[in-house]
Amino acid sequence: MGKYKKAQVESALNSGFIRFSAKFTWTSSSDADAESRFKHYRDFVGKESNDDILTGHTGIDRETLQGYYLKSPGGDPQRMFVIIGLHNPKKKKSRHGLETFCKRLIYGTCIKGPFLHPVEASELDKPHGEIHDSDGVPKIGS
Repeated sequence: MGKYKKAQVESALNSGFIRFSAKFTWTSSSDADAESRFKHYRDFVGKESNDDILTGHTGIDRETLQGYYLKSPGGDPQRMFVIIGLHNPKKKKSRHGLETFCKRLIYGTCIKGPFLHPVEASELDKPHGEIHDSDGVPKIGS
């Protein structure tokens, strides 16, 4: 999350929100769909005060929601869009909010994208052990 929203992010995290991320991909035939959907990705969150199932709130904090088009190191578009944000799964109405947001955003298109609640880096030590560098070289001091 960007530093410019640091206080809002900390407040949301203290209120029971957790981080999530999504990476969407599409083919050249879906460029128009992707452009129109991702240009307005915040609109698919819904309104917090709306109880309607189709347009109701998803439990996603609209204010800290961020989206980025990914490019190659050479600057070429990669047909990838990443969304990171905060979601409160503890609210009954928004328990399935990430799925709802994803469905609203990409339903009826060829855009693909799973939503994920990221794990903390320290949790990787449990299944992989403390020394798990990708190059297989032990860390200094280990």
